[in-house]
Amino acid sequence: MPKVRWGGKITRSHSTASEAACEVVQVAINLPEVSKVSVGYIRNIGGSNRSLKFADIIGGILAKVRGNAAIQEVYIYTNNPEKTKAALLNGFSAN
Repeated sequence: MPKVRWGGKITRSHSTASEAACEVVQVAINLPEVSKVSVGYIRNIGGSNRSLKFADIIGGILAKVRGNAAIQEVYIYTNNPEKTKAALLNGFSAN
């Protein structure tokens, strides 16, 4: 499992992030408009294509990150949701 640098903007509600979620977290913590990131549970799924979907929440966005074998929710608190979504999609697609 990839390592995430805990502390700073990252809330440690769960201790691990999937490989795909790590990519999203790393992009998010480098954005000035993001104030906090919280990762959710990892759920194992069968083989699947990578994807990134968003849902609006109060104070930010919920990113549902699907990797090759797992899906994980990442809560991202931001003052500019649209700019954050664009940056996350760009960073996730590049890998």
